[in-house]
Amino acid sequence: GVVYTQRGAFDEARAALVEAVELARGEDARGEEELALGLLALGALHRAVDEDVAAGERLREALALQERLYGPDDVRLALTLNELGQLARYSAPLEARRLLERSLELNRAAHGDEHGDTAVVLAN
Repeated sequence: GVVYTQRGAFDEARAALVEAVELARGEDARGEEELALGLLALGALHRAVDEDVAAGERLREALALQERLYGPDDVRLALTLNELGQLARYSAPLEARRLLERSLELNRAAHGDEHGDTAVVLAN
């Protein structure tokens, strides 16, 4: 689904990602990491096609799962926080800033200032 999204094949991406999320939801606790990744990818797709409500729902669910799985200070949350921050940029700028700053802190702690992931968040 992610490759389809990157290529702009949004209908194919949606079908693949919805199927992946449904499959992961049917798994036991071992499937929760895959579910979180699927929700993140589906949320990013929704954001790319301006489906902001659906994007927010998927991304918040992904973040809640990631926080439960990894804790609040794990760098694996940074991409989801960045997506949520981008989503909130115009509708809730203070919330966007909080989310992006948290993503930046996690990236800096894990990778330092010179890493590409840190630079992406700084650019946002």
